[in-house]
Amino acid sequence: MSFRTTLTWAAAFAAAPGIAACSFDGRGLLAAGDDDPADARVADAEPDPDAAEAPIDAPPAVDASVPDPAGTLRAAFTSQGVVLDGFADEWPTDGWATFDMAEAANYDQNNPTYQPSAQAHFAALHDGAYLYLFIEVTDDALRSDSTELWNDDSVDIYLDAEDDGAGSYGADDQWVIVRNDATFGDYPVDDINLEGFVRTAGDGGGYAMELRIDKWSLSAGALGAELGFDLAINDDDGHGGADYDGDGLWYAASAPVCPQCCTSGSSEAWCDTSLFGRLLLEP
Repeated sequence: MSFRTTLTWAAAFAAAPGIAACSFDGRGLLAAGDDDPADARVADAEPDPDAAEAPIDAPPAVDASVPDPAGTLRAAFTSQGVVLDGFADEWPTDGWATFDMAEAANYDQNNPTYQPSAQAHFAALHDGAYLYLFIEVTDDALRSDSTELWNDDSVDIYLDAEDDGAGSYGADDQWVIVRNDATFGDYPVDDINLEGFVRTAGDGGGYAMELRIDKWSLSAGALGAELGFDLAINDDDGHGGADYDGDGLWYAASAPVCPQCCTSGSSEAWCDTSLFGRLLLEP
């Protein structure tokens, strides 16, 4: 697929031994020594005026006194914004979710010799205009050599802006893949507006990504207090072939409504939104 020039990316790496440094933007990799990428936004890709005028204030209150069901992630409201640098030092210490590949709700072992070895640790924040995600992946071997992003070490982010869990993907649904080298894709149509930094420490150190998504690009109107949400990790440890070795989904609804939406005959998050968990936007 082709990537919209409205997506501006950079991969930020600490200046420490064994950690490489390079930068990315919406057009690809910049050679070492190049200037920082300029903003790749273009005039004709600005938000639609009508959509931009839609209210994007804090959503209605979510009752925090009621215990959250399984598959729920809360996004605290922040008035400070988030600096995209790939480090979580400004993020709160609570509200994080963690899952191991071996304990994933949906686990697919694509290679019989693969041993589950990846773990995801993630959190969300939001303000009046943006949704922020920080995702840290523990991974003992990083690869980024496949044409399909899901066949390498990467993260799948699933969003259902209207939280309707309709099954088949609609205009309000997004499947975003971010690979460990900051290559990204947005499916089924590339209409999301996001920025981010990806930091990697090489084999054994895993990678971390800090993302900022414009709320207006997720829905034609104001977002509600709840979004459909899910997250998966793809692991490629090089056990043969160009395909991924294993992937795992954080949460899977016990009774998805649209198994026929998937060509495999079983529900998968990339083709059935009724599988998603929930993201609660706190006031």
